[in-house]
Amino acid sequence: MGWSFRDDILVRSQLRKPQTEVKKEKERRKNVQGIFSINQSLTTNHPARIVTQSVAGGQSLILFDDVWTTGATLKEAAKVLKRNGAKFVHALAIAR
Repeated sequence: MGWSFRDDILVRSQLRKPQTEVKKEKERRKNVQGIFSINQSLTTNHPARIVTQSVAGGQSLILFDDVWTTGATLKEAAKVLKRNGAKFVHALAIAR
């Protein structure tokens, strides 16, 4: 499929209670709010540079997670990527 895997664009900048311990959707959204940021060690002067390069030519970013309950974690991660220059962000939950 020609995909390249990157696990270094987003960093978890805060640790909070695991989502499995948070039952209500509103509380889940609040629990993950602000926990992700762009990995600043990949950029020099411009915080959006790494994300913009990753989506050059109309490529999409695909986020993977092991569980989709309310989607709060993936939505928060996508929000950070889009705020920093990503054009398209999709999410997949893959569990075994």
